[in-house]
Amino acid sequence: MTSVTYLGHSGFLLELDKEYFLFDFHTGLIPALNPEKELYVFVSHAHQDHYNRDVWALRKSYAPVNYIVSKDVPLSASQRQRIGLSEADNKRIFRVKENEVIKPSENITVETLLSTDEGVAFIVSCDEQTFFHAGDLNLWTWPGDGEAANRDRLRRFMMEMEKIKGRFFDIAFFPLDPRQEEDCGNGLRIFQQMTKTAKLFPMHMWGKFAMIRSYMDKYPDECSNIVMLEYDGQVVRLSD
Repeated sequence: MTSVTYLGHSGFLLELDKEYFLFDFHTGLIPALNPEKELYVFVSHAHQDHYNRDVWALRKSYAPVNYIVSKDVPLSASQRQRIGLSEADNKRIFRVKENEVIKPSENITVETLLSTDEGVAFIVSCDEQTFFHAGDLNLWTWPGDGEAANRDRLRRFMMEMEKIKGRFFDIAFFPLDPRQEEDCGNGLRIFQQMTKTAKLFPMHMWGKFAMIRSYMDKYPDECSNIVMLEYDGQVVRLSD
């Protein structure tokens, strides 16, 4: 059984049979974890609504913990010392930039895309399943901005979407930001049209869960895979 716990904003805990994947935790409560499962912590970029330094303390309670973090996350030698990272800890930290492929373990492959804001988006393959976490990769057009600026944002967004055109994701996490007003959901819709996703979790909603229903009402024929989130801490159990 696969389960997803919504931790708030863009934070999710994905639990598989043998692994946990923690994405962009910045607030909320991480549930108690099975210490026998390996934990992988993903940080898409250093914005405070995607990165909480408390994630480094997880290695004190659970072992082993592996960190896959965007290179824009500050980790100088002095910062590593303040965090208390040992040489053994450092060997489990994988710093990534866009368009990379790494294997943090034998059965896990991580690919990255370039975010249209900061950092990266993650594609995580584990055994026979594949997951997508967008981070801040989205079509960040804004109603009040000029046509030229928004056209360039669309161009940059489509460059990343072309890289994953036709790919299948068992689970995807993608922004649905109400601050974009009438442009809210345009990026998610393109992602839906260009990929094949079994279960899609909207995120980056700033607590406005009603945006999910508004989007589904607007595109009723394109939303059968969207998961309705209603509160922070919600647990969604999915059949394998």
